[in-house]
Amino acid sequence: MRHYILTLILSFGLTSCSNAFRDFPDKSSDQYYIDVAKLYLNQFKFTEAIEKILPVLETQPRNAEVVEIAMLAYAGRAGLRVLDLILTLGSDSGSSSFFRIFAEHFPGATDDDIADIQAAIDILEGYESDATLRDSELNLIGMFLYYSRIGVTLNRYAYDGDTILPSFDQCDPADLPDAPLTQIVQSVPKALTAASNLSSGGVSDALDGLTSTPAIQAFAGDEDAECPADAAPCQRMRSLIGEGALGIGLGSGVAAVCP
Repeated sequence: MRHYILTLILSFGLTSCSNAFRDFPDKSSDQYYIDVAKLYLNQFKFTEAIEKILPVLETQPRNAEVVEIAMLAYAGRAGLRVLDLILTLGSDSGSSSFFRIFAEHFPGATDDDIADIQAAIDILEGYESDATLRDSELNLIGMFLYYSRIGVTLNRYAYDGDTILPSFDQCDPADLPDAPLTQIVQSVPKALTAASNLSSGGVSDALDGLTSTPAIQAFAGDEDAECPADAAPCQRMRSLIGEGALGIGLGSGVAAVCP
């Protein structure tokens, strides 16, 4: 696990780039923009990082480092802090559920935040949609992106800031429309596939334990499911969001199956 934490620290640009503006006389070079984008990531200036890295991504779409920076910039602007999530998942002793942890990581989520997480996923899948052909580092980031898409979407629809709306009914398409539900359903199998293509030790015990539960594994083949057309996985996910007994959903007990 230590290797992956170090990798994520480096991936978030938390290394020295203090000479980025000084060491490159050609300030139009791709390497200059890459280093400046890293510097902005280090400063949590995500919009600026996006502005610097996107032109490089256009000219170097197969450069894994550039892809990582672009993904992390969009995800960071949405509020994703991978190290914070790792610490929360590792320290949680059952006091919070899987979906709650990810949803409450994005308090006050907006449609713009959902769009930024989606942009990060689009960059990952544009680089390589087949997790078996991506390296372990990209799959680690991808796994957190897919689970974050669940979290940011649930916070947007089910929460008022960091508090679950008392009126929220996951079975009601008026509260959770089919389009965002589709993104949640599709995120689970994609996260599972990314996780299964990590090097040994790449997933925290807490996260590995939750994602190996039958209730999560039941979605393993649903990455192309569309709601409401594919009724079974969609209704199964609505029910899972409402439960609390398995340590996964947002509810406080066993939820009734959504009709």
